[in-house]
Amino acid sequence: KTGTAEYCDNVAQAKNICQQESWPTHSWYVGYAPYDDPEVIVLAFVYNGGEGASVAGPMVIKTLNAYFDLKNIGTNSDMLTSTIP
Repeated sequence: KTGTAEYCDNVAQAKNICQQESWPTHSWYVGYAPYDDPEVIVLAFVYNGGEGASVAGPMVIKTLNAYFDLKNIGTNSDMLTSTIP
């Protein structure tokens, strides 16, 4: 094991992807918002997604953006549009 993103569990063992010096890596990222008074926290975990936040980070950002977009729709009636016939 050379890094904290490397982890060999029973899923990886069953798929025979746990090789010595080449364990699978998982992408993790946690974000919260707003930074000065947090009301939401999002954690993304991508199994065998590689090291760092390059995979999980954008997922967290998109989720936080969607949360606040939906929250704004609920509070700003001018943003509401009906698509139901």
